[in-house]
Amino acid sequence: MPTPHGPAPGPDSSPEARVRAGAHVEYLKIGECILSRRPVLVTTVLGSCVAVTFHHPPTATGAICHAMLPAGGRTAPGQGSPCRFVDAAITAILERLDALGVPRGELVTRLFGGGFTIQPERKGHVRDVVDVGGKNVETARRELARHGLAPAQEKVLGDRGRKLFFHTGSGEVWVRFVDEQPPAAVHREP
Repeated sequence: MPTPHGPAPGPDSSPEARVRAGAHVEYLKIGECILSRRPVLVTTVLGSCVAVTFHHPPTATGAICHAMLPAGGRTAPGQGSPCRFVDAAITAILERLDALGVPRGELVTRLFGGGFTIQPERKGHVRDVVDVGGKNVETARRELARHGLAPAQEKVLGDRGRKLFFHTGSGEVWVRFVDEQPPAAVHREP
């Protein structure tokens, strides 16, 4: 069971318990964004990609992106999702939140992913050439700062992928390494 990040969890607010209780679940694919004003449990798996979560506690509005490349600028209508690129995904989500009247100063953001997950035998000589995960994290931090935001929490970089659950209504996030066995109980990190 992943470790929660966000508001204090209830007696059994794990993602598995929410699924058993009938929570609406959405799988976030690479290059997609989800914004919801109703409670949705979003799940995704990250390697070098990054996910940025946005939560507005007063309205229980949440959004998340799963971006695979650092920068690509805006895409023209019909030319694919801006959520493929970290810079464009953050801007697109913030524009949608602005249109809903969500004040940026009340948003809680978190940043996840950006691992260097290349095959172990190739890591040494490849890292110097390309570290997409590191560039994704750097771009996310820069873009959030450009919009006057800073992540309240980060679980980034390293050399392993992560599985993530995000509850759009509560802002809770659970994350664990993909090759890690779920712990027996949910523990809250300080």
